[in-house]
Amino acid sequence: MPYLAFMIPKGVKVSGIVYGIYLYRWQELSLSRKCAEVAWHFLLGKRNCFQDIFILNDAESATHFNRMFHSNHFKYLPDPFLPLPESQEDYREKFGIPPERKVFYHFGSFGKKKGTLEILKSTLKIPNSEQKNYCFVFAGCVQPSIKEEFYNLIEQVRQTDVQCLVFDEFCTYEFLAGWCQACDAVLVPYLLAYNSSGCIGYAAQCNKPVIGPVYGLLGKLIRQYGLGLQLEKITSGNLCKAYIDVQTVMINSHHYLVDNTIEKFCKTILN
Repeated sequence: MPYLAFMIPKGVKVSGIVYGIYLYRWQELSLSRKCAEVAWHFLLGKRNCFQDIFILNDAESATHFNRMFHSNHFKYLPDPFLPLPESQEDYREKFGIPPERKVFYHFGSFGKKKGTLEILKSTLKIPNSEQKNYCFVFAGCVQPSIKEEFYNLIEQVRQTDVQCLVFDEFCTYEFLAGWCQACDAVLVPYLLAYNSSGCIGYAAQCNKPVIGPVYGLLGKLIRQYGLGLQLEKITSGNLCKAYIDVQTVMINSHHYLVDNTIEKFCKTILN
C-alpha cells in the first residue's frame, strides 16, 4: 500500500476510509510492522495526492494523526446505522421464551475472535438454581474453524435448564432487528476489539446494554457513550458474573445515535 503514494498520476486526488487503526494493537506489532504502519500513515498525511483520509468512528485518532504528522488530511467519519424496522412479531412468544427468562443476544459471523465460545462456556457455569432464568440467542453463520466445538458446547448447554436458540444461517436485517428488540442485553465480548462493531448500533437503537471489552476501539466507544458493561478480560467466569451485573446497568444511547446518523456520514464524505 505505501507504494500507492508514488503511483498516483499527478493531479489525481485520492480519498479513502481507514477501518482498522494500528494504535489499538501497537503492543502486539513487531518492530518492522510498527515502522511500516507509521511510514504508511506519514505518507497518507503528507502526500498531496491524498485528500481526505477518513478514520471510522474514532475522532481521537483522526486528531492524533493530524498532530503527529502536521497534517489536515485525517478526518473523523461517523459509523452510520440503518434505522431498524419495527418488528411486528413478539419473538419471545414466537420462540417459546418464558417471560421470567433474561435474553442475551449474540449475532454476526461467529469465530474465535468474537468470544462466541467463551459465551457458551459461560452458560455452563450458571448455577443450577438460576439456569431457568436465562436464554441465549445466537443469530448468524458459525465459521468452519469453530463449528465442531461450537456444536459440542451447544449440546452440553441443552442438557441444562438454560434455553439456547441457534440460527446458523444468513439472517435478514429484519430478523436481527427483531431479536434486538426482544433481548435484554447484546453480547459483544470480542477478544480482538481493534475496530468498531455494527452490533452496538443495533443495541443503541433499542436502548439495550451491551457486554463487551474494556480495550480497543470497541471498548472506547462503549465507555465514551455509556453503552453498557465492560470486562477487563473476556473469560467464561467474567461473563457469567456480567449476566447478573448488567441487569442493573442504566444506559442512555441517545448521544451515540445522534453522532452516527446516515446524514452525518454522507455530509462528512461529501464536504
